[in-house]
Amino acid sequence: HCHLDQNSFNIYKLWQLAIDSGLYGDDFSGSHWCNYYSRTIAHNTITVYDPSEKFLGYERSRLANDGGQKIMLWQNGERVVPENYSQPDPSLPITWLQHPGSWETGNIKAYKLTDDYCYVAGDATKAYSAHKLNKFIRQILFIFPDYFVVMDTVEAVNPNFVKKWLLHTVNEPKIEKDEIIAADGSGKLYCKALYPSGAVITKVGGEDNAFFVKDKNYPHNDELFAGNIPGKWRIEIMPAKPQNKDLFLNFLCASEISRETMPRVEKIESDSGIGLTMELDGLTW
Repeated sequence: HCHLDQNSFNIYKLWQLAIDSGLYGDDFSGSHWCNYYSRTIAHNTITVYDPSEKFLGYERSRLANDGGQKIMLWQNGERVVPENYSQPDPSLPITWLQHPGSWETGNIKAYKLTDDYCYVAGDATKAYSAHKLNKFIRQILFIFPDYFVVMDTVEAVNPNFVKKWLLHTVNEPKIEKDEIIAADGSGKLYCKALYPSGAVITKVGGEDNAFFVKDKNYPHNDELFAGNIPGKWRIEIMPAKPQNKDLFLNFLCASEISRETMPRVEKIESDSGIGLTMELDGLTW
């Protein structure tokens, strides 16, 4: 069963910087698990909000509309188990092999590794309802050891379906124009939002809104256990105006908290596309 976090990423340097949010607990049918923790809204990926979309869980329970990826594990109120690990007769064919592609929600489209960088492109289009999304391709360039370029192509069926680029942090981030800084422990995460031009950048979180979906907070009731850091804040980057297709381009740097200066990053716009240039250690990328 696929999780609802296709094309998501985490970043760890010295401490938890870009995290999976929410609490993994024992109550798998509780409101926190079903409406927040297991959903797309709790991960560093994209949501596209179609107000008419319905998300159903166990026994057709109505779940919060987080704008996220479709739930593959429940269909018509019944649990669908593609692995057939409850199959009483192991000689019978495995369900997902009988129906190739039925549970497919993502593909790696390109990958390259060198001594200087790692590049990967993921297509998560099938993770979302076809009624709201035509395309979601994420490209990540990781320049060793600290720099990330994240480029997203997101095409919605309806221009009025609001797209959000999500970034979850443990502590409250600071926003100054197109720059975001969040720190935890001895680590710091810097993010510069380059596209869409004039994007609206907001933060959601705090004690009463840490697990907020649409118009309600879904707090957890379980005890924290070692290694579980649920976080309390997220950044949402939204296009300034409605349109079917948007490009998100963000530069991120993970560093020690004492670092004061960041690389010089400038966006590029031309007839052939968009991009950025960076000055890193005397080299221009």
